[in-house]
Amino acid sequence: MRPVRVYLAGPAGAGKTETARWLSEHHGFHRVSLGDICRAETIRRGWPADRFHLQAAGDHLRTGDPARLAALALREASGQGDVVIDGVRLMAEGEYLRARGVIGVRLEAPEAVRRARLHRRDGVGDVPEHETETEAARVPADFVWSTDPIGDGSALRVLVARVVALHASRHQLFHAGRRSG
Repeated sequence: MRPVRVYLAGPAGAGKTETARWLSEHHGFHRVSLGDICRAETIRRGWPADRFHLQAAGDHLRTGDPARLAALALREASGQGDVVIDGVRLMAEGEYLRARGVIGVRLEAPEAVRRARLHRRDGVGDVPEHETETEAARVPADFVWSTDPIGDGSALRVLVARVVALHASRHQLFHAGRRSG
């Protein structure tokens, strides 16, 4: 069976990176981060790696193609086995990935929880106003999952089971279609 490929979408503080790390540590998923791709671009340009410059790097990388970051992530994921793509924020990115068979999970958490996470992580509790934040709640996904709280992993094990079941059913449909076609 083909490897499982899943992307995590959602706004800042929704728990994308923590969930991706959990999938990597507990289920062996190779993690590809759109944030890391943007971070590499800020370093290449000599910019500081703060939120403003990371968003500017993402905007630059998406110039002319709003799905370019997703394409770069998918290229990086090639040949890696099971993969989780962390940090999908735009509808075009989700659409691009779903069209290529990647299972989408949009993570959500109440704004107060997101603010507390941002405060712990970045020292600020403000949810940034940027296209990647306003559009993140509309990214197409196969599952919408609450990360309030992320917890001990029992809820994430349920999510993994659902993702794997969807992947298996798509795989069976693909092969059934090939046999009959």
